[in-house]
Amino acid sequence: MYKPLNHYGGCRNSLFFNKFFSLKYPSFTLSEVLITLVVIGIIAAITVPVLINNYRKQQYVTQLKKNYSIVSDAFRLAMVKDGVTDFTDTELYSVIGTYSSKGDNDYNKFKSGINQYFNTVEVYAPGDIADEFDDSLICGGKKNYQYLKTSHCNNNLAPVSGGYPAVVLADGSIIYPIISMLQTFTKYSDYTKVDKCGYVEIDVNGVKGPNVYGRDVFTFVITTSGVIFPRGMFLNDTWRQGITSCRPERYDYIDGQSCTARIMDEGWKMTY
Repeated sequence: MYKPLNHYGGCRNSLFFNKFFSLKYPSFTLSEVLITLVVIGIIAAITVPVLINNYRKQQYVTQLKKNYSIVSDAFRLAMVKDGVTDFTDTELYSVIGTYSSKGDNDYNKFKSGINQYFNTVEVYAPGDIADEFDDSLICGGKKNYQYLKTSHCNNNLAPVSGGYPAVVLADGSIIYPIISMLQTFTKYSDYTKVDKCGYVEIDVNGVKGPNVYGRDVFTFVITTSGVIFPRGMFLNDTWRQGITSCRPERYDYIDGQSCTARIMDEGWKMTY
């Protein structure tokens, strides 16, 4: 007599059915799961901060490269506009020189001169930008950028609280153009000589931290040719050795101001 198939296709009592549904698949115990999660957590705790740190370094370098181009183009344009071959003969250098001193200054003249060459959102009189930084920058009684590997800060040049103007660009970065007495430097790469006539310090992310030389604050040398060279590429001021170097892996005291040259020498990378 015909018997309809059940929903197991008529094989419920078969040897295959019994073997298949009697299999016991292995599973993780609670302790094994917890151990696995702990291991994953340890790996994440080690690798995630490294990834974040590398990402931030790349951001600093990208912005540095951008600011380097902005300042270089501005100085070249100033020389072309004035038809001179010596940057110290430009009107731009003249207004920087007038305003980066602690004597009588003409704010409006400086601001007008700067705005011809930079896309600015604010121009601060010497020392006034200090109010925009929080008290974490206070060092030696003043708000100033910190050195890379030491508890000291830059109270010598003191761009934040000192007698130098601050120019805030549209992207939030800050430049501090500073003139200085003429001095001949020799490049360590090819032993050619250049005449320094000033400095320009660049804070690539403005008032945001860490506000440390060699991380988000960098120094360039202004030359009479209008070309800016990274601080730390000269025989008497090299990033390769000494307290002015950029080798925190070797020296205990590093100010970080010559790290600009190391970054450029190593293909626009912050490897330290």
